[in-house]
Amino acid sequence: MFFIVKLIVSALAIAAISELAKHLPAFSGLLAAMPLVTLLSLVWLFMETKDYQLAHRFTVGVLWGLAPTLFFFMAAIPMLKRGVSFPLTLAVSCLLWAAAAYVHQRVLGM
Repeated sequence: MFFIVKLIVSALAIAAISELAKHLPAFSGLLAAMPLVTLLSLVWLFMETKDYQLAHRFTVGVLWGLAPTLFFFMAAIPMLKRGVSFPLTLAVSCLLWAAAAYVHQRVLGM
């Protein structure tokens, strides 16, 4: 039952932000950039485990995960501005993120 609650709350948050983006793109971008997924994941993780160390390791992983995420935006922003096709923009951005994440994991030894 708790899984269903997590699913509904998480989906509603994402749907609300995407709807808001139609009217207030900059503000919804700010909301999307906030650690919403991290916040929800951390709350769900802690509610289920009550494990401070697990929550700590998770947040450290998120912090280190920000570096590869920048590569996604460094590709997506100029490609979208130049009108590159949306599927190609997403593909290139995701591939750059995946490459950066691979290097990230190798460097950190994870």
